[in-house]
Amino acid sequence: MFCVTPNNGTTTGSQVCTGWTSVGHTVTFYKDSGYSSTHLTLAYEKAGSGTCLNVYDYLSSFNDDASSYKFYATSSSTTLTLYKDGNCSGTTTSRTVSASGNDLVSSMSGTLGSTWQDSLSSIKVKW
Repeated sequence: MFCVTPNNGTTTGSQVCTGWTSVGHTVTFYKDSGYSSTHLTLAYEKAGSGTCLNVYDYLSSFNDDASSYKFYATSSSTTLTLYKDGNCSGTTTSRTVSASGNDLVSSMSGTLGSTWQDSLSSIKVKW
């Protein structure tokens, strides 16, 4: 849903919104550990199973800047693959979540190893 409240600096109009559209399941990456600071949410299910998503395509300042994440699986077993380089290349690590489950990682360096702190450039999700 997208909403706009018109304002010309003097008068404010009534808010107008589009209809609601589901984007499916998501993965949200946070700049800091503990799910805080700047975040980027990717609607991977809308992109399709196995689609490569480059972080810099969505928020260029967020590339190589993730420290924690929240990943929510589809109604089937779902695998999140993280890539250190763009275009789903380079070093990888994968996490598989059971149907409708989640993977909440409050510290990528603690859970995935120190080499993953601020190293994410792209992802791929398959279900």
